[in-house]
Amino acid sequence: EPTERLRHTENTEAFQLTLAVTLCEIG
Repeated sequence: EPTERLRHTENTEAFQLTLAVTLCEIG
């Protein structure tokens, strides 16, 4: 299902962005 794959990709990118922001604030 392309839609599921796209949604998974968006969730992964959002998670990476959140993680990057968290690391920046910690650092």
